[in-house]
Order: sequence, then C-alpha cells, then structure tokens
Amino acid sequence: MSDKIVIPMKEFDKYGVSVHAKTMIGTFENCFALRCKDGANVTITQAQCADYWQSAHSHKATRELYFVWSGALIYASLCEDRIVLNTYKVGEFFSCEAGVAHTVFVDSGTVFGTAKFQLPGFEFPDYELEPEMDKRLHGIV
Repeated sequence: MSDKIVIPMKEFDKYGVSVHAKTMIGTFENCFALRCKDGANVTITQAQCADYWQSAHSHKATRELYFVWSGALIYASLCEDRIVLNTYKVGEFFSCEAGVAHTVFVDSGTVFGTAKFQLPGFEFPDYELEPEMDKRLHGIV
C-alpha cells in the first residue's frame, strides 16, 4: 500500500497538469477535468438536463475511454457509412479509436468519465466536428 500524496492546487502546473470545471452551454453538463500539457485528460461529466446527443466528432490521433458511473450512454460510431449504436450502463466501459466519427447519447442524470490520450507525434488539440453525423442522428432515440 502506498502513502497518500496530496498536491496543493497551486502546484499542479509544476507537474504539467491543470484543473478545470465548467458547465457546457446547450447541454448544461457539469464537467470536471484534469488535463496534461500533452493533451491527455480525464473528465467526469454530470448530465443535468433531459436526454441529449453530444456533438459528433472525430480525432486524428486521440483515443478515448468512456466509463459509466450512473445512468446510461448510447455510443454511436460511423463505420463504413453506417451508424452503429451500442448501449452501456453502470459499471460498463468502452473505447473509441482514433479516426472514427462518434458521439454519445446521454440519459438525464447520467454520470460518466472519459480518459483521452494521443498517439505520439501529433498536435493538441485534436478535435473535428462531424455535422453530417449529427444530422443523421437527429430524431434517433
């Protein structure tokens, strides 16, 4: 067993880590994040409003791991021009590979986390909106 390490907030930058908290406009998600200078981050998200789709997006070199603490997520990915839907509930997790357009449908009250990390040699930020996928998902669920 290791000793507990407590780092004062003002010293996080010394370790290349920043702490963020914000409420997202539109979805009213409360997001709490630890971010590294290289773009890697871990975020906890609390859904505050009715069910909704996040914005569809893709990454050239970033992989994401999602985990569900309460509620449920529907993961939508675009594979060979087909939308594939999978549901994940409490205690389940899934990953998204770089280069795959994706989004999640968030049930009201859901709490979930994401861990994002980039493949070496790519620039941060690595995020591209996928509006055509958003249009295709409109009205689904």
